[in-house]
Amino acid sequence: MRRLAALLIVPLLVLTAGCGNDSDSASSSALPTVTGKFGEKPTVTLPKATPSKTLEAKTLIEGSGPEVKKGQLLVAHYLGETYRDGRVFDDSYSRKAPAGFPIGVGKVIPGWDEKLVGVKGGSRVLLTIPPDKGYGAQGQPNAGIKGDDTLVFVVDILGGYDPAAGAKGTPVPPDTSGTLPTVTGEPGKEPTVTVPAGKAPPKQLVKRTVSCPAGTRRSSAPRSAAASSRSSRRTRASARLASRTWASSPTRRSSSSSTFSARTDAGPDPRVLTSLTPRSLRSSA
Repeated sequence: MRRLAALLIVPLLVLTAGCGNDSDSASSSALPTVTGKFGEKPTVTLPKATPSKTLEAKTLIEGSGPEVKKGQLLVAHYLGETYRDGRVFDDSYSRKAPAGFPIGVGKVIPGWDEKLVGVKGGSRVLLTIPPDKGYGAQGQPNAGIKGDDTLVFVVDILGGYDPAAGAKGTPVPPDTSGTLPTVTGEPGKEPTVTVPAGKAPPKQLVKRTVSCPAGTRRSSAPRSAAASSRSSRRTRASARLASRTWASSPTRRSSSSSTFSARTDAGPDPRVLTSLTPRSLRSSA
């Protein structure tokens, strides 16, 4: 999740789902104000007050989905900025793709772990996070976050998902063209991907279903990006992604190499194999 995935997932990101009635929250007048709809990039206005030294959370929109549980993969849109100057250091809205993080198990900053477990899916939450609940005294210099910075996050909770969840379907007939990698392994578990020897990578984006949900039928033929676009519009909330580079070197990616991935999605979505050309890879970054 590119930038913030590297920032949030560090060995250091229980909201009572009432509208701002958290037991450790200070007066709401000292909190930033947020405008915008759920799922859209919010606008944050900071007060002219010294930020609280305690972790604060306020539910701006209360959803009706299941509560996020400890140990689940939290899938959310988010915007993070520094209280000091209102500078946005990262947000998923601009990338037009939510991010997923293990929640409540010490894989993200403490402020997220402590306040986002128990939030209902569909909720928008405002967090103000003091340094000791964020990145600590060391800060995050690469993101311009100082050791004494209080952070402001707006988080749109899409849901919480079992990290072991995966597609439960039946394999489709294997590709017989010999031009695409083969994928083996059970849905929901890390796949094994084998690149065909002596074959050049595709020059166009290719997506092929490897297994289908029970009761559905799909062609075993690879589909072009245009033919696959309709099924790709849905947000794939909980996913395992195993990617390798189709190139002679296992450690370096050349500008002409292609990357392919075998993906297992939560719920009824299929397992798919995607081949990305350098151009499509850049556009998806």
